[in-house]
Amino acid sequence: SVISGYTTIINKYAKHPNAAKLAREYIFSDAGQINLAKGNARPIRAESLTLPDDVKAQLLPNEQYAKAQPIKDAKAWEETSKRLPRQWQEAVIINMQ
Repeated sequence: SVISGYTTIINKYAKHPNAAKLAREYIFSDAGQINLAKGNARPIRAESLTLPDDVKAQLLPNEQYAKAQPIKDAKAWEETSKRLPRQWQEAVIINMQ
């Protein structure tokens, strides 16, 4: 298993950069992190966030990530990651209710 961080950007040509800043602030807020978890994404702040029980039940326990390693070979990751969207749809999305 691998781990990688979340990235948020604000385009320097954005017509409404302050709106983008507010959206980013929401994403990293407790409510935004819980919303991500409702979509079966592990919140970046999972270790310090109290998730509702029903949302927590959808996710793998934090202990499951203990052996996950950061990506070290960018070329191998680039090739592997091309297959992930289809694998995600076949293994995860299909099981979501």
